[in-house]
Amino acid sequence: MVEQGRTISFQLSTGGVDKLSNVSETEVGHFVQQLNPAPYVPFYAQPKVALYSLSFANTFTNIDSIFKNQTLDYWYYNGAAWVNVPVTIPAGNYNRTDIEIAIATQLKTNPALWTHLDAAAKDVEVLPTGGAALVKCAGVADAGVADQWFPAADNPPLTFLELQSLVATTPVKIDVDKRYIKPVTIRHNPQTNRIELILLGNAEIREGSTLATVTLGLDASQMASATDHWTQVKDKSTGTEVKMPDGSLSMVNGAHGDATKQKAAEIDNVRQLGVHLPSLIASSYDRNGEEKGAQVASVPIRAAPGDSEAWEVSSPLWMPCPVAGSYIENIEWFITNERGQKVDCQGGHIEATVVLMWGNPTGKDAPPSSLAARTDITRVVQPWARMR
Repeated sequence: MVEQGRTISFQLSTGGVDKLSNVSETEVGHFVQQLNPAPYVPFYAQPKVALYSLSFANTFTNIDSIFKNQTLDYWYYNGAAWVNVPVTIPAGNYNRTDIEIAIATQLKTNPALWTHLDAAAKDVEVLPTGGAALVKCAGVADAGVADQWFPAADNPPLTFLELQSLVATTPVKIDVDKRYIKPVTIRHNPQTNRIELILLGNAEIREGSTLATVTLGLDASQMASATDHWTQVKDKSTGTEVKMPDGSLSMVNGAHGDATKQKAAEIDNVRQLGVHLPSLIASSYDRNGEEKGAQVASVPIRAAPGDSEAWEVSSPLWMPCPVAGSYIENIEWFITNERGQKVDCQGGHIEATVVLMWGNPTGKDAPPSSLAARTDITRVVQPWARMR
């Protein structure tokens, strides 16, 4: 038998995962692909493996139970007592505006709260430029009505900076006619790289809100409690430019808790993909210095959410593959984000090309126990060959 090297290409895919397929998903983002027939790697081989290409759609969830960042413990004061309206954001791929929409959609399911918010929005009155009388806001913005919600509408909702200017010591004149206020207005401050919030009505977000502390970067000390409430905008009923009774707006913008502990938001918490092949390579070291994961490559995500990306290696990173002398019956693989957390592509396809190879043996014979050594006629010494 001639000893020689070999190169094997494996096409991995998340497509067609079902009970009748050779591909199964053992848990979110973790796959096992059966090989038929199973390739054999000889004893003498010194195999190595590398990722050659990876294509995917950027549909990975950034709010999900696997990240523990879906909950918002929302409370509002109805004039007599504090009322809890818990919010759970469905798993998905969200940007900042999407989060505002998801929160508003959840809050609208509570009729009493929605009536309270609508009344609070209409309590905000502003003197327009050149006007002689105060004008009321139109009400609470409904995320399901485009003209009430989106910036491109004829009468866009008040922005964070506009709301902030209304509560300033010297308010700015803003035309609020037929304009609405979102239940929660979120702003990314580019100077501090921090998230800021303004809530409509006498409302607050309390401790245990994982959406706020994990995704938006707020510190636990900034969360309200049953005895420590958020700052409400002070009464401006005597103002000639802005009329706003207590409880119209509430803010957390460094005025509550220890804002110095606030972190940058992690809305884009899937920035790169780690490809792991635990059935083909030994464990690798993660970013915490712990040996685990069996990662063979890190692929940056450059595609916008919803777009596709095709990545190809320019110089393969070959990893030792300790499978010599055995059959490879299946390939176990999974995808993680930059923190080592498994990710959910929400049914989007991930396609990968993995190459396994070993070269011709050089410098020494195959092990005597190998099939190559036992069948090589040039190395088998017959008993009669030593007879004289």
